[in-house]
Amino acid sequence: MINIQSIRNPIKLFLLLSITLSFQLSIFAAITKSAKPASDVRVLVDMSGSMKLNDPDNLRIPAVQLMSNLLPPDSQAGIWTFGQYVNMLVPLGPVDNAWKKNAVASAKKINSLGLFTNIGGAMEHASFGWKTPDDDIKRSLILLTDGVVDVSKDPAENAAARRKVLKELLPQYKKAGITIHTIALSGDADEKLLATIAAETDGWYQKVTNASELQKVFLKIFEQATERDSVPLTDNRFSIDDQIEEFTLLIFKNKDSKPTVLEQPDGESYDAGADNERITWFESADYDLITINAPMTGDWRVYADIDPDNRVLVVSNLKIKSSVLPNNLLANEKFKYKMRLLQEGVVITEADFLRLLSMEVEVTSANGKSEVFKLLDDGTGVDEKASDGIYSIELSTPDEAGVTQISATVESPTFHRMRQQAINVFDSPVAIQTSLSSDVNIAHKIFFVPVTDVAKADSLKIDVDVQLPDQQKLELKATLDTGFTQAIELKVSETGGVYWLQAKITGVTPAGREFQVSPPFYQFTTDSITPELVEPIVEVIEDAGDKDSSKKDQADSDMTKWLIIGLGINLFLILLGWFIFKIIKKRDQTNAIKMGELLE
Repeated sequence: MINIQSIRNPIKLFLLLSITLSFQLSIFAAITKSAKPASDVRVLVDMSGSMKLNDPDNLRIPAVQLMSNLLPPDSQAGIWTFGQYVNMLVPLGPVDNAWKKNAVASAKKINSLGLFTNIGGAMEHASFGWKTPDDDIKRSLILLTDGVVDVSKDPAENAAARRKVLKELLPQYKKAGITIHTIALSGDADEKLLATIAAETDGWYQKVTNASELQKVFLKIFEQATERDSVPLTDNRFSIDDQIEEFTLLIFKNKDSKPTVLEQPDGESYDAGADNERITWFESADYDLITINAPMTGDWRVYADIDPDNRVLVVSNLKIKSSVLPNNLLANEKFKYKMRLLQEGVVITEADFLRLLSMEVEVTSANGKSEVFKLLDDGTGVDEKASDGIYSIELSTPDEAGVTQISATVESPTFHRMRQQAINVFDSPVAIQTSLSSDVNIAHKIFFVPVTDVAKADSLKIDVDVQLPDQQKLELKATLDTGFTQAIELKVSETGGVYWLQAKITGVTPAGREFQVSPPFYQFTTDSITPELVEPIVEVIEDAGDKDSSKKDQADSDMTKWLIIGLGINLFLILLGWFIFKIIKKRDQTNAIKMGELLE
């Protein structure tokens, strides 16, 4: 050991102290860096008076308790409540057993006594220390409210507070890399504000119409905000390997559910009354949360209701490291997905070990349809290097909008690991409208109207492949029409038929992420156009010969007419004479008869 007092030369002493201090600082920096949490989660819970109506059973309490118990040990977290004022319910700190016990106990203080809804103030209080981005930490803010920005009885002050959230706070949080998840617990909440906050930070926005849904919503958001492995739970059975140090079993239940019973591999069973120092059993009306340290290896079984949201979360030396996906993607959007298996934080690359692994990802769309894809580590396609322990694949989101579940699994003969994440899939970034023409001289017009909740309107570029009814193919670029609406024009087909359109759209999301999508084919059909028939006007030009011939024909026609008239008159006179003759003859006969009678 060096005796500092024995060093007489001040320069040598200074150098030695400098080296010693630098060494100590480097050790401190290394310790600090290694102690950095993987996730930093901060929860804001509304305690305004309106919660008496929207959450009469105070189901915010078990929801907050659930998330607190699920947080992994490599995270830090804090919980705040707010009404008119903001209160730190659980101080920000590393998530350990002491923090969890404090969070579970403190959550019982959540009530509905607040006078106002100071959303902006709560966000400012909870975001301390988040001034600059940190790529090593996943920062998440979870905001639960049933109202609007309400800080005063003066509407002008409320409007100013709302503007501050959108114009001042939100840009700061985006710059600091904070993801904000928002939950609207009623139809009276400012849904537009909450949806905008989530969209601008690539967060998860969820509207909840019944407080009983809160637990499962918090579970979904927990899986967005943290990275924690699980093992498959099939028909309420699961397998525990010798690398697992601890597991937490989440079982959802309802009022008619029988008490949950857990059976370990040797047949011994436990229930909520289990007296065992290795078991922590948290029981609520809606779920059981069971944590077991140093669990027995082998096949476990749980006797309870089967629910797709039940989970077995594990703490293990073997961990999945997978791609961090955006929380919001577009329908038919392609994305690369990578997975690797870590042991003690180091990627496993041993060829003999990797040969025993199978890595797959299952994509389940909003309509329940599932597809399973195998990831490869062979240096082909999107995989950059063969046998480096990083497995890759290119995937595409489903056609259907809604919540899509991504389940990544690593399987070997001796263990299973799973990583789950739900993502919001949105429809096309544009809505297509048509103005069809029935005039061959006026083109059909196709409009592409931006959906501003999905994409920044001024960022869109739209190329369109078109097939006309006559099978002719065109490649067109949409151009600005009115505002940010873009359009193309297509010639009218006289015979009618089907028009096919395939758009290729690039742009930027509200959160600033670039995207490229090709929505499904769009088609429309037109009828044939019947031209209007107009009788032609024929002009006859006669020469002199034609005129003489015409005069002669006219004279002949006139002579014929007079002959007919003359014959008609003669015939009339003959008939008239015959009629008069008959009358006179009859009269003479009558007179003769009378004369004869007189002579007698």
